[in-house]
Amino acid sequence: MKIFDKSIIAVLLSLTFCAIALAIGFHSKVATKSPKAFLTERNLSDVRKDKRFKQKESSDKVLSADKLSIAFNSLKYDLAGVIKKGAFVPRIFLEKIPTDMSDIQRPKQKKEIFFKIVLPIILKANNKIITDRQRLLRIGIETNSLLGINALDKLWLAAMSDKYKTRRDDVSQLLLRVDIIPPSIALAQAAEESGWGTSRFAIEGNALFGQWTYGVSNSLIPLGRDLGKKHRVKVFPTIFDAVKAYMHNLNTHNAYREFRKKRENLRKKNLPLFSEKLLGSLKNYSQRRDEYIKTVRSIISSNQLDIFDNAKLGGDYVIIVQPPTI
Repeated sequence: MKIFDKSIIAVLLSLTFCAIALAIGFHSKVATKSPKAFLTERNLSDVRKDKRFKQKESSDKVLSADKLSIAFNSLKYDLAGVIKKGAFVPRIFLEKIPTDMSDIQRPKQKKEIFFKIVLPIILKANNKIITDRQRLLRIGIETNSLLGINALDKLWLAAMSDKYKTRRDDVSQLLLRVDIIPPSIALAQAAEESGWGTSRFAIEGNALFGQWTYGVSNSLIPLGRDLGKKHRVKVFPTIFDAVKAYMHNLNTHNAYREFRKKRENLRKKNLPLFSEKLLGSLKNYSQRRDEYIKTVRSIISSNQLDIFDNAKLGGDYVIIVQPPTI
């Protein structure tokens, strides 16, 4: 082969490699992402035309309860369909509670908007826990096998042990804690603790569950706090953060050991996580104790919240974006 021919071949090979490199680089930049939709007050009038919106400026106002209700209807979000027909709960994740919830005069409307806001977020948080629990179950099986678990699972298991405050590599103890909170209980407690989304803590800090803290940062001082008391109410960037913290609290705090044990017993019997069976073990959540449980139980029964324990997320992924006020 002549030197000239070899040079041509070398050039062609170089061009080919460059083309492949460019193709790989271009592909990595356009990797498929989960579809998202954004809805803000500014473009709410266009909601019937297209579900895909994007917040353009951080100065957009927080959606009012009325406009949020219109948005829910436009997105065909109907709790009656979930209750009566087992319809999917749409993936609508609101970041903040509307500041005018207390202006809603009709209790039925206020409850409906509140449940529509909080239910998808509770299901989302539970789904993450379910994913972790399924991985734990797999690791538990593989631990007893001849091959054992791989290095990546060992690292993940160590991180989960730290997160859930258990002994390292104790899968059985982790399974006791890495489990869902029935949506009926979470919804009812959120409603009671936040006054159906009207409390100062809910509006100013997404604090739907009234979690106490003694830290100064990321917290609000309760009005009328007794002299000498140091407790505050923890605040969160989003509702989702508040829900995750609430679930982690029930899954790790010593005050709720009985709750976790009863939940485990239901699991061992392959029974659903009935709120009626579990609710009595949450007396420590409030100083009102038995009266508190009575109130939460009444919220569950009067609003048929048990039905939401079987609810599933489905449909488009919609994020209704609002600027933080903290």
